[in-house]
Amino acid sequence: MTLPALFLTLAVAPAGSGAAAEPWRDHEAECHRLADTAKTPGGVSADGLAAAGDACRIASEGAPALGSRAVLVLDASSYYRRAAEAGHGEALCRSAAMLRTFAAQLAATGAENRPHDRAAVAGRLAEIAGHCPAGDEAGEPRTTTTTPPTPEGPKPGPGDHKPKPKPTPARRPLRITGGAALGVGLALGGGMVAALVRGASLRDQAEALRDQHSGQTIGTDNASTFAAITRRGELADHAAIGLGVAAGALSVVGAALVVLDARRSKAARFALQPSILPTAGIRLALEF
Repeated sequence: MTLPALFLTLAVAPAGSGAAAEPWRDHEAECHRLADTAKTPGGVSADGLAAAGDACRIASEGAPALGSRAVLVLDASSYYRRAAEAGHGEALCRSAAMLRTFAAQLAATGAENRPHDRAAVAGRLAEIAGHCPAGDEAGEPRTTTTTPPTPEGPKPGPGDHKPKPKPTPARRPLRITGGAALGVGLALGGGMVAALVRGASLRDQAEALRDQHSGQTIGTDNASTFAAITRRGELADHAAIGLGVAAGALSVVGAALVVLDARRSKAARFALQPSILPTAGIRLALEF
């Protein structure tokens, strides 16, 4: 090999091998070229910006240094965002998948500490988290499933309307029994008062008859009348005692059943509050 040919070979070989060793540079150049051509007189091309984002993403995957990857990832994210604003439906999910992958690389054990890049990636993810949450595949827009409408049947005629059944009130046996017992107790209490009045009236009659014949011998008729009045007065007193005992017992039982029913229907509520009346202090209120 002649000397000029050797020099020519040495001059061409490094340039060719260097270009082949860094293909991501070609994708980086393609990324910015596509972004420039995406601008049209009528606006921007959503597909062109998405293609530019794809090229920057591919370039970032081949970049050897973490700093170069960060620049390319953030550029790709910007292009994807602009593509989404122009109407591209898949750009944000592609950006989210790329940013999550790069965030995992930044957080990997032994990776270079780049707090500013981590903050920038986290901020970009926060902006698009609601549009493409974690778990959605990159490049696939979110879809919502709709249930097919159920075919409607024939419309009811005028006579097909059935009255709605009235709700059956809940049975409360304790309340009914307690109310009945309380009512009977009050009625017996009224009977007790009547018996007491009757007994007092009969005692007054007996006292009047005894005062009328004071110091005299009472005849047989008057004696039998006095004995009958006294006997009826004693019976009235005994009846009043019996009715009073029964009335008290039934009233207590009835009130207890009513209170127990109220506690079962809803828990008792205690209210402790300061009083602002002239009699300053604490007032305790119990509600059932």
